[in-house]
Amino acid sequence: IGGKVLLFGNNSNKSFNGALRLSLGRKVFSDNWNGYFFSELMNSYRLNDNLSFQLNPKLANANEIISGIGISADFKITENFTFKAEHNIAIENAENNNTIAIRRSFNESKFIDIYSSDAYSFIDMGQLQRSSTQKYGLRFGIIF
Repeated sequence: IGGKVLLFGNNSNKSFNGALRLSLGRKVFSDNWNGYFFSELMNSYRLNDNLSFQLNPKLANANEIISGIGISADFKITENFTFKAEHNIAIENAENNNTIAIRRSFNESKFIDIYSSDAYSFIDMGQLQRSSTQKYGLRFGIIF
């Protein structure tokens, strides 16, 4: 289970925005069903209509503390296409990794990313782990 809440900001030009994302779960296909906790403090600065920067501390606990910081930027190429780049810096029990993507937005709530990443996944603790191989793919998103 998880969720995201906007703490401050209005996403206007030259504004700082802050949100908190939390998720809790269990390793259901393991012998011990241990739980995990993941949190991300999502901080962004929107310079103008075309460029924003993010600095996101990430913390997880699943038998050990796992932490890192995500540094990223979004550059709007056209009205419907955005270039996105992220680097996750390992702090404790994590691994550095990188992701780049081109996002095609269909409206405010639907998008497709074409991406390349060496992160284990885009979800929770996978953002703080490095995959043994470079991944390429499509990601579909619906925001509601």
